[in-house]
Amino acid sequence: MGSKKKNPFLSFIKGLFIFLLIIVLILGLWCGFSALHKKSFLSLLPTDFSLYLHTDSVWEALNPIVDLEVADVILAMPEFNKIREGFIAFRQSSFRTNKLVAMAASRPVDIGVYMDGETPNVLGIVDLGVLSAATRLSKIVLPWFKIEGLSLVDSGDFYYFEFSTGKDSPSFYLKPYRNNLLFSTSKDLLIKSCLGNHDEDYTKDEKTLIKEKSENPIKIIADARGLVESFAGENESIKMFSGLLSEETKALVSFGLTDSEINLKVDIPLEKDSAKIDSSMLGINNLLQKNSSMPQIISQLSDIVQYYTIINAGSLEEMTQAVFPLLPKDVDIDSLWKNAGGLCKTLFSVSLEDLLFSWTGKECAAIGIEGLNSPVFVLQIKDEVKRKEVFDSVLSSIILKDDTSLILNGVRLPKISLPGFLQNLLKAFGIELPNPYYLVHNGFIYFSESPEVLSTVYN
Repeated sequence: MGSKKKNPFLSFIKGLFIFLLIIVLILGLWCGFSALHKKSFLSLLPTDFSLYLHTDSVWEALNPIVDLEVADVILAMPEFNKIREGFIAFRQSSFRTNKLVAMAASRPVDIGVYMDGETPNVLGIVDLGVLSAATRLSKIVLPWFKIEGLSLVDSGDFYYFEFSTGKDSPSFYLKPYRNNLLFSTSKDLLIKSCLGNHDEDYTKDEKTLIKEKSENPIKIIADARGLVESFAGENESIKMFSGLLSEETKALVSFGLTDSEINLKVDIPLEKDSAKIDSSMLGINNLLQKNSSMPQIISQLSDIVQYYTIINAGSLEEMTQAVFPLLPKDVDIDSLWKNAGGLCKTLFSVSLEDLLFSWTGKECAAIGIEGLNSPVFVLQIKDEVKRKEVFDSVLSSIILKDDTSLILNGVRLPKISLPGFLQNLLKAFGIELPNPYYLVHNGFIYFSESPEVLSTVYN
């Protein structure tokens, strides 16, 4: 009996199918291996960074910023002329709507900034996950493609890519490492990153801080003292805060930006050992160590409020003890306080401490009302009976009188003329209220130079 002749076309299709199946199987295994064969970013990040930056997704963190109106304002400045055209081109590019590009760019990135003398060097680590299936083959594949400025440096035991745009331009160094893609401005830093398990050098608290989830798209960890001093500039009062921080303290900053809001949160752990803190800073340290509560005045603010600043850290007495050492020496707050105390006792038969501390709570605020220029200054009343007693005592003197004749929109608004020594005290804190109107309402007393503002607050 003769055997049945095979159809050559079907044999070809069958062979092609088996070949493609094998290719798909190999690719699947390679992708699975690439996804599982990992090295954590922390093991590649040397501990001696000056600043650390993390985002869960480069795309989600940076792509929305491209459309912000503030970007147009900044790029209109002459110093940004060179990048404006490229920025606009990227903004209008179809890449921004490409889902594959978005997926590739939606990777977590960790960046460390390291100081070499006065020169900062950057080390970036991009976790590519399964996409590292492509970068793991870069040493084999990229030499077949000519990319201007990109060259492979291979010593046998270690290889990396160097990218340079010109003779006088700085070089950048790149290296695929397991699931990560490393880039750096320093060859030595790149090599150092790969040649050690740096996660073993971090303390438990440092690991917790670095791995902690952020409320905002961008998280930054920096040397706390350096951060405070950079914020302070030439302001000696703010520089003094660095005395509350231990040498190794790290500050955590989370940052997000939209057209309507800037979200910035800064957490700076304070030195807990009082023996290491300068005596002049103990007052502010005691305040900052307290757990704050939600200010009561928040519930009274309506849509007419354009801005507000609320301090809810401690009593007015605690605040003065904490803040006085921070004021510039030329203010001479101690002399102002002593002089005001003597005059207060002589003129009103009331001590300055009783005048200010005996009835006030721990909330104070400055509030701006929409459409009106004069600000409102607010103090919480903890004892209304004591407040009335102090006011009656002071206002019955010859020196200080109140004018209660004004009734505006159904509310009586008394006016007082503050004596010079009290005005000088207020001016030390940047407040000028020579002839304020005042309003007592719902556990707070409001002061303003404008009766219209207080009438609006009341109504």
